[in-house]
Amino acid sequence: MKNILLISIWLTLSTIQVYGQEISYGTGHWETEGLGYHRAVIYVNKPAEAVKTKIPWRRLDKPEDKNLIMIDALTGQRVNNIYCTERNKDFGEIVFEPVSGEGEYYLYYMPSRLEQKVWWSPNTEYEMPMDTYDAKWRRSTEGSIDTHIAKTIRFESRDDFNSFYPMETPVTESELSDLLQKNSDKEFLIFPEDRNYPVRMTEAVPLRWYAKGANNGFEGSARKDEAYAWQIGIFAGFRNLNDLKLSFTDLIGDNGSVISKSMLRCINMGGKDYLGNKFVKRITIPKPEVLSLWIMQDISKEQEAGVYKGKVSVYEEGKKK
Repeated sequence: MKNILLISIWLTLSTIQVYGQEISYGTGHWETEGLGYHRAVIYVNKPAEAVKTKIPWRRLDKPEDKNLIMIDALTGQRVNNIYCTERNKDFGEIVFEPVSGEGEYYLYYMPSRLEQKVWWSPNTEYEMPMDTYDAKWRRSTEGSIDTHIAKTIRFESRDDFNSFYPMETPVTESELSDLLQKNSDKEFLIFPEDRNYPVRMTEAVPLRWYAKGANNGFEGSARKDEAYAWQIGIFAGFRNLNDLKLSFTDLIGDNGSVISKSMLRCINMGGKDYLGNKFVKRITIPKPEVLSLWIMQDISKEQEAGVYKGKVSVYEEGKKK
């Protein structure tokens, strides 16, 4: 069975649409030594002795192997009375003492130090889990923990380079189950993607794709006299995929101009080696992995500006219908 992808290419400049989310993602500014490059910002809306909140951190690592460090944003002091009641890859749940009452608190959930034993090989050492809370405080507050006044409002990375968002922010188990159920009539799922968002995860589907939905069309913006690159993300959510193939149609412009299908090629599937010899690569994707197929599209300097539309068929060898 084949999946058909509708594509549209503008020979102009375009803006990138940002998909809204309940919790924002951005960058912050802090000294990373001992704290790491990632934090959750938690807002407490009134004073309390102890509050509980959920942190939907969507992680690929092992949260149980890393410590949690909380800093009071108002004073810059560490909050020692904090403990974790649950942690997994989808979320963490913590109880802490909001020492300054109402305001923001920073939870550094991957605290680390850079250990450079030899100059050519820096190594990140993550801090192991460690209890810092006062036992008397925990006992005295167990029956009076407020579960409604603390909320995670955003996630921040130290800079854009270290950000997990959006292409390393995975779906949760429930979201993945929902995605597969909604597309149970498909043999595999396709997610066309702009070149500005290269696929980084092979073992998980990004939240960005879940929000957009599977098997939708692709729209991109190219300029004259460029080799325009974009991606087709393939998710083998139901079974192993063997010997994937792509076929293209000509792109027809709204002015009647044509971009020949011979100008589109998938660089994952073959090319020329360093001696100039052609080679073909067989594409397989084991369940439940993700693979990005990169499409290169040559645009001539004489090509007329306009909107060009066509189709890409994605199928397994011998199963095209």
